[in-house]
Amino acid sequence: MSLRAMIRVVAAAVVAIPLGLLLVPVAGVWPLLVGPGLLLLTGTCLALATGPGPVVSWQLRYYLPAGAPESVLDRLDRVLAFLVDRGHHVVLEVKDRTLILTAPEPLGEYVQVQIPGALPDAKLAELRLESANHPRDVFLATAPLPAAEVLRWATLAASRRVRLHFRDGGRMTLVAGGARPPGPWLRLPGPIARMVWHKAAVWDIMPAGTRLANLLPTTRTDSTFSSRSRLLELALPPDYEAAPGRRLGRAADGRWLTNADDTLLFLTAAPPEYLARLAVEDHRRDVKPVVLSPHRQILERIAGQVASTTWIDAENSIATSHLAVVPAAEWGAVSAESATRLAQRFLVDVGVDLSVEATRTVVQYLTYVLANSAYLTGNDFSFVDLYAVSQGIEALRAFLRDVRQLFPDQSQPIHARVARFEALLDTDTGYVQAVTALSAIRAALKPLRAGPVHNLAQPPYLDVRAVLAAGEPILVPLTNHDYPGYDRLLAAMLDLTLARVLENSNGTPRFALHLHEPQRFRPDRGGSWVHAARTKTLPIIISAADAGVYADVYRRERDAELIFFCSNGQAAALIRDEALPCTAADLVDLPAG
Repeated sequence: MSLRAMIRVVAAAVVAIPLGLLLVPVAGVWPLLVGPGLLLLTGTCLALATGPGPVVSWQLRYYLPAGAPESVLDRLDRVLAFLVDRGHHVVLEVKDRTLILTAPEPLGEYVQVQIPGALPDAKLAELRLESANHPRDVFLATAPLPAAEVLRWATLAASRRVRLHFRDGGRMTLVAGGARPPGPWLRLPGPIARMVWHKAAVWDIMPAGTRLANLLPTTRTDSTFSSRSRLLELALPPDYEAAPGRRLGRAADGRWLTNADDTLLFLTAAPPEYLARLAVEDHRRDVKPVVLSPHRQILERIAGQVASTTWIDAENSIATSHLAVVPAAEWGAVSAESATRLAQRFLVDVGVDLSVEATRTVVQYLTYVLANSAYLTGNDFSFVDLYAVSQGIEALRAFLRDVRQLFPDQSQPIHARVARFEALLDTDTGYVQAVTALSAIRAALKPLRAGPVHNLAQPPYLDVRAVLAAGEPILVPLTNHDYPGYDRLLAAMLDLTLARVLENSNGTPRFALHLHEPQRFRPDRGGSWVHAARTKTLPIIISAADAGVYADVYRRERDAELIFFCSNGQAAALIRDEALPCTAADLVDLPAG
């Protein structure tokens, strides 16, 4: 029975009662039974329209942008249509600013598997709801209303609740609790309210062609994801004032949430669209983003929103840019001493242990000669040069002979350094030290022998300063799951390049470093860049799926800002470990300093 039919039957019953009284002299007492009979029939229909049995409820968190691709909407529509057709009674509810999906228990596994695949970044958590939990004031929609707008209205306050009931395929009912929504709504009396709230025995036929996917509220393009629900945006304290800096998005009340550029920003399980938007926001503020990510789709989203980009991509040898320790064109801005120091730091990053004095001595000699010979001749100092001289003692001796012949003047510092290096190699101890050091370098730089990383180390080399001055984002996909060592080497090569820019930053445009899942490609999980940010005022955004990945990093940085998207269990563990004076509900919803 639809809502319109029920209203007509009730109206007919009300009219039938006085008419029955008028017909008693003619027809007897039988007309008096028509009105009460119709009311009894209506009540019986409401009572019989009960649920199919046990149900399972899921807390549903997702990110569905307003301009979602048709492929996403089509798949979501097929999943929801299957649930409604097979489930007899399915409910979508916004409760305490969280979307809850309730379906018959046999369909629980289907929901668990299909919803995350149909919705971008969907998160499901099974809930145990008390069946007696219902609002005191219940309202029934008396006209067809846009369900997405009503659900969106319910997300803006914790006291608002809306249930969207689907029954028998193409029938639905909107029921609100706690506050009367805008539009035509009817307040229900107590007993009927309880039944309709849980059972939705009254429904309307949905308009032909209605796509169930369009009934879900979408996320605004400038909204800030919330730890409690990505549907919601973020609830800010009443006294919050946005400071100048990076705009993280709009909160539920329309205010901007920001963080200063000199504040480290840690994100936990942020949606890909949100990570891409942060990089585009930096680009538009003239803070050039350099993004390292194992998620290529994020980088492609960034590239689709800016005019031009620079890619450093080991899997695309045609479109990629190439890196060197110091390109020949940059010797005017980079000193040989700086190049020597950067090369040593690079070798440490790729796993060469310089804590042993013998190894450190050989590496210092080697990097000094390589850097100064390239500087004095005006040639490129490449990563391949480091790998080439590490092939063995004979290769090293041949290189040193070439350098000595290239600089025959014994008064030159490089000539004297080469002579001392050769003298060290002539001793038994020095020979063993050199073999050990060269073996460590050769093993660390093995991917440079051939293949995609080898191509990245060949000329022509990228002029990073020119790219940053032109305002192009630098995008670095780190997606080689078969050979993760390639990603770590590429990350170290880029680290050296950016460190070179920072050490000689006069006139260089600012850039912001975005590290996604840094534990995959950085042994220190980005800790060295966090330290560099303090001395160079470098904006850094670190994102990971688990806050514990960098907990030890952000705990040392009292000016860092952390936005959580975590389970109650994670929040409770952090409260316990840090002895925080708050509840899990407080922690998972509010960004804290």
